[in-house]
Amino acid sequence: MKTKVEYASFQISDIGSNYYIANKLFELQKEHPEYFIDGVKLETVLGSWPSAIWQGDRPYFGFTPFKTIKKKIKSLKKNDAGIYYTFNNRSLKSTDIYDNYCNLIMKESNDEKNIVEIYDDNLEKYIREKYNKVKISKRITNDNFDEINEDKYDYYLLDTTFNDDYEKLSTIKHPEKIIIILNDYFMKGDPKVEEFYNKVSKSIKNLDGEFKFDIDRYTNFNDLMESDNLVKYYQVGKLLQLGISHFRIEGRNTAIQYYYIPSLFYYLIQEEYKNDVFNYLKEAFFSPLNEVQKNIL
Repeated sequence: MKTKVEYASFQISDIGSNYYIANKLFELQKEHPEYFIDGVKLETVLGSWPSAIWQGDRPYFGFTPFKTIKKKIKSLKKNDAGIYYTFNNRSLKSTDIYDNYCNLIMKESNDEKNIVEIYDDNLEKYIREKYNKVKISKRITNDNFDEINEDKYDYYLLDTTFNDDYEKLSTIKHPEKIIIILNDYFMKGDPKVEEFYNKVSKSIKNLDGEFKFDIDRYTNFNDLMESDNLVKYYQVGKLLQLGISHFRIEGRNTAIQYYYIPSLFYYLIQEEYKNDVFNYLKEAFFSPLNEVQKNIL
């Protein structure tokens, strides 16, 4: 029996590079829920803090002092925002689970609202035992799709190749645990994506700040809108009918004025309030405001 969906739960990008925008949106949701499309609810912000070696699928470099991280986590919590950590590095050694910086982050984040996506088996076991309040998420590809119905994880992040495979999605016993990426900028089904994740993991582990994006991707929301990469709004409705209610809006490592912000406004904001939301958020924008405004209003 499919679980009845009460609302569409969204996770947005990201604590690593778009923290101020994300936190502002959660703040706005508390103050002006009427600005958001009916049935939409922000619940988590995804990503990782720079210098955390457990991260693995996007290049975050630089360093964030733990005192700053602690303050930001507290602010997100105040705004009822959970954190979805992408601790999915594929190049970890067994001793890396004891990394002091990452453990300080997890100690501060050991909360039932928070979710951790993990790739490494040793890290998964360690986090389950030491930080047992957080939820655990698993990435699902064609190679491990059958694991979904084994029901070992709290959430399952689906590869985008499944987004419009409604027949396969209908076989999932617990659709309420599924997370769909709505606006992925990697080309759907591109075999180079797995290689990219491996390179990112090694680069982060080696603190290589010269990482380059050597993979095809969309950089403009208008181009994405014309492709089958984007899950259109009517398709979200189909997924909700299947009992799937968790959706991710990507925006990591993008030009926010061309990609991330237009994606947020497309999925979340009522048409008549877009100008109000823009004015509310603009102090958090670091991109040229005229470019942001041109792409969303």
